[in-house]
Amino acid sequence: MKRLLLAVVVSLLLGVLALYLIAPDDFSRDAIRAVDTLTVRSLSLIVAVILAGWLLAGLRINYLTRQSRRSTNLLEGIQTHVMGSFSAAATPAGGGNSIGITLILHRFGLSFDQALAVAVMCMVGDLAFFAWAVPTSFFVLKAAGVTLPFAQAGLLVTVLSLLAIGLSYLLVFRLPVAIRLVGKLSSLPLLRRFKPKIDSFLADLQVAGAVYSARPWHWHLGFHVLSALARVPYFLVLNLVVLALAQSANHVVVYASQVVFHAFAFLVPTPGASGYQEGVMSLALRGHVSSSSLSMSILLWRIFQHYIYLLIGPVVGGLVLLGARRVDKRSVE
Repeated sequence: MKRLLLAVVVSLLLGVLALYLIAPDDFSRDAIRAVDTLTVRSLSLIVAVILAGWLLAGLRINYLTRQSRRSTNLLEGIQTHVMGSFSAAATPAGGGNSIGITLILHRFGLSFDQALAVAVMCMVGDLAFFAWAVPTSFFVLKAAGVTLPFAQAGLLVTVLSLLAIGLSYLLVFRLPVAIRLVGKLSSLPLLRRFKPKIDSFLADLQVAGAVYSARPWHWHLGFHVLSALARVPYFLVLNLVVLALAQSANHVVVYASQVVFHAFAFLVPTPGASGYQEGVMSLALRGHVSSSSLSMSILLWRIFQHYIYLLIGPVVGGLVLLGARRVDKRSVE
């Protein structure tokens, strides 16, 4: 619990500090009063889009677990997505997403290797999405006259896309190669004592992952379409927040900026990439969103897409644990 509170405090401090350092004038009384323009209708629309994203992400989990011995229902799929998002929000660079997905699916009855295979496929779906969405969004930003706040942006985007394509292909269709590379790490002195267990687990993971590589092309197409659709509401939330607060905004730039900069968030070693997300979006959107409400828009966006998971994640996890205990008691009886 202390670590969770620390993650919340650190995230909030880094986020607000980044906004203040970049745009100190945006924290005037007039800017803060921009929140008063929020209506019940606009808040309801934002919540509806977030829930739509949960629904699509839950359907993606169900789509994957249907290939295992124990498939999840829609509620369990949504709970898995929320716990994955919570783990990402509470860990540096969002790296805990796969851990959260694996642990909760294991609680739902999947074997550990099957649960990890699903988590790996979720990662593959995200990588494949960013492989085409990032360069597309980059060209949209260039056409709109947006300058990315780092040198050689085009080269970085190209390298990132190629890495995403290569890694996603490796994890699905050349999983044995990836497993052999990971297996070699177990020969290191610090991990040598665990080598038998690691090798056994990697062998099970290879069997579980082979289920997906053997699926026909139309199954993979359906999976990637579903992965892309699940991302649409996620990036739409900031547009709706800006629409509710700003007097004027270029919403194409708002959406495309999120896609590009979110892809680099995994390089930032702060909880949920806090500080980076707020700072880089503030820099990117200056001149494209009304300055009187830019900082408040970004802060509210982060509340809806980051801090909310730090609050509801433990609740969802607790309910799943209680449900698992009830199932265990019934099985014993």
